[in-house]
Amino acid sequence: PTSAESSSSNTFFIIGVSVLVIILIVLLYFYFRKPKQPQPQV
Repeated sequence: PTSAESSSSNTFFIIGVSVLVIILIVLLYFYFRKPKQPQPQV
């Protein structure tokens, strides 16, 4: 039972972290995709 619980907990942890990472990437993508203010071309 110990190994099963550890595996289940580890899998749930990995899924949770993966979801958080995906959400952060999506937020950063939309944040940088639309510039807050137009920057002049050098």
